[in-house]
Amino acid sequence: MNSRFITGNVGPYECDGALRFGEISLSRFSPRMLLIMFGCLMLSLAPSVRAQTAEQEPDVQDSAAAGDAAPDDKSTEQIETRSVVPDAEAQESWVDRGHGYVTERATALTRWTDDFFGDPEWDAEAPTSRLRLRVTEQWDERFGLDTRIRLGGNIKLPQVSKRLNLVFRGDEERTDLANDPDPAQSTVGVEFQVGNQDPKNYRFDLTMGLSSSGPRPGVKFRYRNNITDTTRYRFIQRMQYEIDDGAFATTKIYLDHDLSASELVRANSRLVWGEETEGLEWNANLSYVSRWSDRANEERASIFYVGAEGRTKPYDYVRNYQVGTRFRFQAYRDYLFFEVEPTYNWRIDEPFDDRRGAWQIKLRVEFLLMEELRRDAKASDSAET
Repeated sequence: MNSRFITGNVGPYECDGALRFGEISLSRFSPRMLLIMFGCLMLSLAPSVRAQTAEQEPDVQDSAAAGDAAPDDKSTEQIETRSVVPDAEAQESWVDRGHGYVTERATALTRWTDDFFGDPEWDAEAPTSRLRLRVTEQWDERFGLDTRIRLGGNIKLPQVSKRLNLVFRGDEERTDLANDPDPAQSTVGVEFQVGNQDPKNYRFDLTMGLSSSGPRPGVKFRYRNNITDTTRYRFIQRMQYEIDDGAFATTKIYLDHDLSASELVRANSRLVWGEETEGLEWNANLSYVSRWSDRANEERASIFYVGAEGRTKPYDYVRNYQVGTRFRFQAYRDYLFFEVEPTYNWRIDEPFDDRRGAWQIKLRVEFLLMEELRRDAKASDSAET
């Protein structure tokens, strides 16, 4: 086998080496020489190892920094995502505001009608004290002239309780737009609200009326809701007890539909039951309400209505058919109102009597007593400013 020998010097030691097929033969080196050669090799490789380690350390630090920053980046990304997508509370708040706005618009005309014409139920539940002093001159084709003075409304009693109201209903209770009296009502009394002080749909009151025969304790429940954006209903149930006449119960149902922002159609009915009476007394009316303002921005409104009233026992009959209109306007002062109400009545006085027609006309002047309408208070406030 051919071979080539290379002779070399390593430090002070002399040795022979052989190279076969690119390999180094270590058989001719002494163990001591091999140890010295291994040490030299390690010393020569040490700088490169340190350089590689130094190059890897920044990578490790960068990766560690990236790992530490990853949660922050993730949290930042989550925060940005939450800021773009609205949360459930924001969506509910927006929906609630929209629903409240639609409801407010839907009930605005009904509330305006009851407020402008002085509905007694509206006055009793008004958030502020108000009184209505009405002077009515009535002429009837059959019964002649009749003058009536009536005081209605409520006075808040916050010093006693925020839930307690002093209620005036007068001697000619108005239960609907046709001005029919309600025998189950008291001239004056108190109402104590039970439950939520700011009810949206329902309200429950304890009542105590006063009459010539003594106190008239009772309860009242009211519920209202919307059927559609333009149609709504209201239900009122009242029960009272009187010493002489026993218990009375009155049920009222109102159904309102908006034709426009200034036109309203209302259907309402009332049932009255008394412990000492026979059967039911009832009435029903269908009304068309229209409102407008004149050049001086004073409010005007008119009501055209048709209705009927009767009883069920001892004989079931219709006592009166009625067609009429009410024209009401505000003039001279914010608290001063005038009304003209002509009607045609087709009545029978007793069952089996002949039905007779009669014209009737009412002229009414009303003073609305409210703290907000005091002109002297406005003048003093203007002088102070």
